[in-house]
Amino acid sequence: MSKTVVAAILAIAAISVALERPDVLGDIHSGPQVVRRTDRDRLRTKTDVTPAPVWTALEQMSAAERQNSCIQLELPGDASPQAQTKAAQVADLWNGGEYDEALTAIRGLGKLIDPAQIAIGNCWRIPVPTMQTSLWSEDVRIGNRDSIQLVSFDIHRASGNLFAVLLFDEGTGSKWAVNFSDDGGQTWSETHVWNATYPLRSLSASVLANHCYVAFGRGPAQD
Repeated sequence: MSKTVVAAILAIAAISVALERPDVLGDIHSGPQVVRRTDRDRLRTKTDVTPAPVWTALEQMSAAERQNSCIQLELPGDASPQAQTKAAQVADLWNGGEYDEALTAIRGLGKLIDPAQIAIGNCWRIPVPTMQTSLWSEDVRIGNRDSIQLVSFDIHRASGNLFAVLLFDEGTGSKWAVNFSDDGGQTWSETHVWNATYPLRSLSASVLANHCYVAFGRGPAQD
């Protein structure tokens, strides 16, 4: 069976501009919240729990994270025009700073379409730097995420900028996050995170021209 492949496009030029950030970002420096899982959690199958709606990640954001985020909703190709319009409304409300109204609207979207078919992509307005601690010694940590399942690397040859896309589970869903380095991998920042409740088991990234493409399989097409 052929895989269903979805491509996400991230403009390098936009990322480079965003990296001109101040030294102090408040609690944005702490990075997105990390949900740590025990070995018992890892052994539980997806049928053991009811996945939380994909918008739970938005509800759990701190005030600083909300102000730093810019979202876009992804629906399946056969979603109704009404659902597509509602998804655009959610993004407009959130990106305009009306977070409570956006969360109310996305719950309404969940009545028009199966919430499990909704995915949310979030671009950080100011990329989130990776925290470096003495525990890493001479090694360099990429990203602030835990329990990484897969990493895909690529390079923009013209500039030497590096990209590392991390695939991981967080809560009851799958996520991938784009991390970017413009100094040869000495420091990294997370620029984009994508979130869905359906499981992902494959992912690859490729830089072509001025874009980084992320491709992944979803649902039964991965079997």
